[in-house]
Amino acid sequence: YISRQGEFGVDTSNNNRIFMGVGAKYLPIAGLELGLDFSYHFDNHKSQYAQSEPQMRGSVGVRYTLRDWSFYVDGKLLGAREWSYVDRELPNFTMPTTFDLGAGVSYCINNRLEVFVKGQNLINSKIYDFAHYTQPGIGFKVGVKVDF
Repeated sequence: YISRQGEFGVDTSNNNRIFMGVGAKYLPIAGLELGLDFSYHFDNHKSQYAQSEPQMRGSVGVRYTLRDWSFYVDGKLLGAREWSYVDRELPNFTMPTTFDLGAGVSYCINNRLEVFVKGQNLINSKIYDFAHYTQPGIGFKVGVKVDF
């Protein structure tokens, strides 16, 4: 974003970003964890190219742990993004704001071995990783986590 040197090494008159965010975790009872994160930024950046970074992001989650079992549900909010084409005369590609819902369960066999099942994008949102490249939709993972 830096286009020329200023008084303190960076000219911020037309190239700045104001970032605001909040995050919290709440543990109301033993084993239960509630979490919330949200961030937003304002840009004063003049460019002919889109940045492909969302102005807002957020997440909310609930996790409950009972002895060796752990259950969770979380959601991730990703604001609208826009991509530019550098060498082509095409209009910018815009991805709308999306929400990704996930859930999972895990079981700790011992302090080194854990098995898990988790689901992602459970509401089948059309989520883009890059322009015109979407995630496959509802997905599940089954796995084993080994700590060495």
